[in-house]
Amino acid sequence: AKSPYPQVVCPSNYTGKSLEKLGIDKKIINVIYHGIDSSVFHPGYEPVLKQKFGDKFIIGWAGRIGLSVTKNLTTLLAAFKIVKEQIPDSILVFQGSNFDYLIPAIKKIGLELDKEVVYKGEISRENLPYFYSSCDVFAMPSLSEGFGFSALEAQACGTPVVCFEKGALPEIVRDGQTGIIMRDANSQSLADGIIKVLNDENLKNK
Repeated sequence: AKSPYPQVVCPSNYTGKSLEKLGIDKKIINVIYHGIDSSVFHPGYEPVLKQKFGDKFIIGWAGRIGLSVTKNLTTLLAAFKIVKEQIPDSILVFQGSNFDYLIPAIKKIGLELDKEVVYKGEISRENLPYFYSSCDVFAMPSLSEGFGFSALEAQACGTPVVCFEKGALPEIVRDGQTGIIMRDANSQSLADGIIKVLNDENLKNK
C-alpha cells in the first residue's frame, strides 16, 4: 500500500523492514530509536529483591504477560527448568499484568509457584529500576519485538540481557557487551545463555 505520508518514522530497522513488506517505499522510511529517561533508569539502585530472596540467583522478566507466540514465555519456563537442574539456587521472577494467564503453563511444566516462579505484581515506572537492579540476568525470549523497551531498561540499570536473535532485539542488545544474543530460538539455547551469565561473575559484571 502506498503511504499517504511523505515520510514514515519507526523505532527499529526490524520494524522498517516490516513496513517495506507492507509496500511502503524504503526511501521514505526513517529509523529513530526510542529513548529512555536516564534520570530514572541507571545503575546504582538498591537490589531490594535480594533482601527477600537472599543468595538466590534472580532471573527476571517484565512486561504484559500472556501466552502469545511472540512473547514466547512457555520457552522461558522450559529454559528455567533446565537452568534449575544446573543452578538449583535460582528463581524466575515476573512483573507485569495478566499473570493468571501463565499459571496453567507453570504448573504443566512442573514448576512451583511462589517458590521457583515468583510474581511481583505490576510495578510502577519509578520502581522498575529496583526490579531490574535486583536481577542477575534479564531473560527476553521474544520472537518478535518492534523495539524492546524492557531489554533497554534492564541494560540501562546494569543488568545483562539474554535474548534471541529475533525482532529488533539484536539492535538493542550488544552481544558480549550488554548481554548475550542466542542464535537458536529454543529453550536449551536460552538456558545455555542464562547459565553462562550466572556461572561467570566476571562476565556478568562486564
